Amino acid sequence: MRLLLLTACLVLLHDYPAHAAEGGGNRKDSTIILDETRIKNLGLELAETEETEFEETIFALGGIEVLPGKKAVVSSRIPGRAFSVLALPDQEVDEGEELMWVESRQPGDPPPTVRLEAPIAGTIAKVAIAQGQPISPDQSLIEIVDVTQVEAAARVPEHLAGRLAKEQHARIRIAAYPDKVFEAQLNHLGAYADETAGTVEAAFHVPNPDKLLRPGMRAEFSIVTSKRDAVLSIPRSALQATPGSGMSSSQTMNWSTLL
Repeated sequence: MRLLLLTACLVLLHDYPAHAAEGGGNRKDSTIILDETRIKNLGLELAETEETEFEETIFALGGIEVLPGKKAVVSSRIPGRAFSVLALPDQEVDEGEELMWVESRQPGDPPPTVRLEAPIAGTIAKVAIAQGQPISPDQSLIEIVDVTQVEAAARVPEHLAGRLAKEQHARIRIAAYPDKVFEAQLNHLGAYADETAGTVEAAFHVPNPDKLLRPGMRAEFSIVTSKRDAVLSIPRSALQATPGSGMSSSQTMNWSTLL
């Protein structure tokens, strides 16, 4: 199907001069006849309509977080002193890899030492100990995170929460990568609503093999709640109105839908 679409202005029938219709004179019916010259002057173009898939979506803001169970803290079960520290921030480690040695306070010459290993494979996110520093069992010495998959948590306004369901698809955008779209399915909804913000958490598990997504990054979510096939669409550029027409954007949309 081909439609005559207006790209420069929207011609309203009741505003068009009567003499512009074919036959001129005092003819006042609503028929408008445009010759090639008028079509060119008005900036009218022919464009193809097409059938497309229509999506209803929810927009929400949120952020990137460590996936539950993918974070570990290294600590010492005995008090002592950091004898050697091998761990470095942003270092990749395997499960069981040597990270540091603790010299105990038990008597001996030299005093006995204890080896601390990585409890999980991942990236060292934080090293909070230096060689020679005293150590107590309540200290968090090294933090490790596995970000090969992360959680993208959307804060959805609670009045829209009823439209959410597990396995719904979302497109996620991050300010650091404006040209990339990350896709994921809804994994779970938060058990509690945020009473202060009036939102419900919708969590998506996002594969992150290149480790582009880092915990703490802000994210924008477009969550698809329903789809319809074979919907007739026209170019968005056709939905315009003249400044003095008094036609709102919603009216313009209704007018175009009738086409």
